Amino acid sequence: MQLIIDFDYTLFDTECLRRKLVAALHVSEDEYRKAEAELKKTQLYTLEAHMQLLAGYPLQKAYHIVDDAQDCVYPDAIAFLEQITVEKGKRIMLFSFGNPQWQRRKIDGSGLVHFFDDIVLVDTAKELHIEQLNIASGSDTLYISDRGSEIDRMKQVLPSIQTIWIRRSGNPYEHEPCHRADITIQSLTEFYYGVFR
Repeated sequence: MQLIIDFDYTLFDTECLRRKLVAALHVSEDEYRKAEAELKKTQLYTLEAHMQLLAGYPLQKAYHIVDDAQDCVYPDAIAFLEQITVEKGKRIMLFSFGNPQWQRRKIDGSGLVHFFDDIVLVDTAKELHIEQLNIASGSDTLYISDRGSEIDRMKQVLPSIQTIWIRRSGNPYEHEPCHRADITIQSLTEFYYGVFR
């Protein structure tokens, strides 16, 4: 069995990291979010570009926050990963969209790297990178993500994949339409004990 799992808002509370950066940089949340939105109009997010837009706030200070972000991992994510890594025959892949250097820094700072057999980071739509996942035809593959639209696109490209939509309360994509999820859950604990075992 292969488990492919998303990072932001699936394993990692990205809002938690935002709050930590806002507090450490002594900027208002509004100022922080406006700069982030402006940046995302023209490129994928990077911390470096964001700090430049925020009038040159100290990048090293921001890096320190990101590099120590274990407390932004959802508690059920740690328990879930610990449980499935002890089970034989399960291959676990992290599959994440965004600027690869930025995503890798967050992943490293989360302390979760050791749980994954593979980490695939892409800067274009995930469904365009199915071949990188090495999914054998007819294989037992599960895909977990918080993005309903992403699940729909993945399922369209690879109908045999079993998709799990995690709709965490408070997630900015919680109400995004999703028409092709095989299973909808609110936590990884619910998935592990209710479906996976």
